[in-house]
Amino acid sequence: MKAKEAITSFVEQNREAFIRVSDGIWDAAELAMREYQSAKLLIDELNKHGFTVVTGIAGIPTAFEATWGKGRPAIGFCGEFDALPGLSQEAGNHLRKPITEGGSGHGCMHNLLGAAAMAAAIATRHYMEEEGIPGSVSFFGCPGEEGGCGKVFMAREGAFDHLDAALSWHPDDLNSPWSTGNSATVTLDFHFYGQAAHASRFPHLGRSALDACELMNIGCNYLREHKPPNTKILYNYEYAGTPRSGVVPDYACVRYSCGGANVKDTNELRDRIIQVAEGAAMMTETQVKYEFLQGTCEYVPNLTLCRILSDAQKEVGPPQWDEADLELAQRMRSGLPMEQIRKRDPFMTGLAPEEVPDWVEQNPLSNMVADMLESTPVVIPSSSDIGAVSYVVPTAQLAVACKALGTVNHTWMTTAQGKSSIGHKGMLTAAKALALGAVRMLEQNAWEEGGLFRRAREELMKKTGGKLVLPIPDSVAPDVEEGVVL
Repeated sequence: MKAKEAITSFVEQNREAFIRVSDGIWDAAELAMREYQSAKLLIDELNKHGFTVVTGIAGIPTAFEATWGKGRPAIGFCGEFDALPGLSQEAGNHLRKPITEGGSGHGCMHNLLGAAAMAAAIATRHYMEEEGIPGSVSFFGCPGEEGGCGKVFMAREGAFDHLDAALSWHPDDLNSPWSTGNSATVTLDFHFYGQAAHASRFPHLGRSALDACELMNIGCNYLREHKPPNTKILYNYEYAGTPRSGVVPDYACVRYSCGGANVKDTNELRDRIIQVAEGAAMMTETQVKYEFLQGTCEYVPNLTLCRILSDAQKEVGPPQWDEADLELAQRMRSGLPMEQIRKRDPFMTGLAPEEVPDWVEQNPLSNMVADMLESTPVVIPSSSDIGAVSYVVPTAQLAVACKALGTVNHTWMTTAQGKSSIGHKGMLTAAKALALGAVRMLEQNAWEEGGLFRRAREELMKKTGGKLVLPIPDSVAPDVEEGVVL
């Protein structure tokens, strides 16, 4: 009980500073691998609490590690802080009103994610010092989760190898330990090169790169019928050729992302998509070159650590909402179809599937913490570069309610709640649960035979071998701006 009270007290005493960091990141709304102001906000706050900061990890200017203490046990908190394009939105407004038309916004609430993980690291550091707990605590600034895969390159460079545990969380509309997996994924651009020609007078001389893209899309649509059910194929045009209808386009580019429950399935699907592209090029007498952009392995939750984190989340409890929060959540949901609200995935609610629709309809904000799922075949079809961390370090996560039930990620409605009392309360609750979980881990006799961290490492080795396996070649590098240093 002492740890919970001390951590809760510390987070509440510093709540305004943590909220200020979160809101500053929300205001900056910087895109993947360009989060210079956001990283500085986090670093400045960590410096105030005696952390030593190393920047430029894996050659990424906005990737950093802030450390306090020495040696092992070593616990790291992973924080994200990148925004999404096109999701600018006025805070707290349930009607669509961009701050900047076409501007970026925190439609996945990474402003809250980074600030809470930072707050948890700081709270853990102060508790360790006060109680004389040996070891070290780190906060990792992890850029580009949305389209940059910063953690992949950090993991590939060995940034997390010295840790005994990595902890993180994600803003959600539920409160739950994250014991389910995510998908592996890989993204490629397919560049088609043809021969330009006058489309009316000399069409027979042209070789259309756009036709090749279209045929590739048709082939992949037929491929969907014959792929494993746990995989996905997504695509969009990066360049659809000349805007002039009278010109046979000699260049076009289509981007494909595919994913599966594991790297093996993802790689196999990737190779089949490449074959479809090559077939489309053959049919149109064009040439195709494919370019790997990014990819990560599936998230592998470490159940040994998840159990400790789950207990800590239960001890802290859900965010405590007031009438103003409930009223805002109701307004935010007023524009959502009730069918969307009622179709919440059941496996992280802690309720029986048939109970979920009524509960979600009756409660605008989550008011409970779900139990941990010890065994489930569910793999969340979304992906995250935290999968790369989970392959090399025992990793555990939480989901904490920061928005109205039924609100979907990657939308302006999520942006609107990221700088509100609902988001702030969820963020501070996440910080308390993460820090308490870390302290509970540190307080155990982790290095004795059969101790916590040894058991967590044994689980990791059994599941992944402790070796990073990715669906991208080693030659793929992070896409960062040059010449900018923190």
